[in-house]
Amino acid sequence: MLLKFSLYCARHYYGQALTEESPQFFGLRPGYLTPSEGACMMVLESAEHARARGARVYARIEGWRSGRFGQGDASRAIQESWGILLDSVGRKPEDLGLFCVSSGGSNRKHALAERDALSTFLREHPVHACISAPRSLVGEGESWASALQVALTAYQINEQRALPTWNVAADAPEEIAARSKGGVISGPGALICGSDPCGAYGSLYMSRF
Repeated sequence: MLLKFSLYCARHYYGQALTEESPQFFGLRPGYLTPSEGACMMVLESAEHARARGARVYARIEGWRSGRFGQGDASRAIQESWGILLDSVGRKPEDLGLFCVSSGGSNRKHALAERDALSTFLREHPVHACISAPRSLVGEGESWASALQVALTAYQINEQRALPTWNVAADAPEEIAARSKGGVISGPGALICGSDPCGAYGSLYMSRF
């Protein structure tokens, strides 16, 4: 059940977007953003602890990277952070089988920066990764949606199959639209990326266990 405060924030931040028909993921028209509210807890444990208790292990996090946009090119900052992260865990771009992005179907600055970084990265590197935007499945969220990204990515790379992203915009870059339809994940790793309106961004590299 949505609280009145959540509805107020949705109306205040998204305004006209709430009257449109549907989200426009990776596009310039924000479309209808479904306000959502929820809580999520995620517990991460060491591989040794998981094995000791006989748990089913879906994936492991090999490394992470975070930063802020600053005054420079936001999309370039995000893209460069991905390269640094991959180098830090001894991986190459071609090892990526999945990008799990935080796009909420809006045309806010940080969402467009993520889209442009992804588009440029795919053009510049020999990557055959699928793309997944979990918010297309559950609506607009903030911190809880980020936890969902991690959980859903672990599931997808364990199953070696990506879920399709709904409502990919007609003006989305071709290299993104073609990879957002779901399908077999060919690489062993996934890059989970996120950003927020205040300029913070971060990413995790996750691999099949």
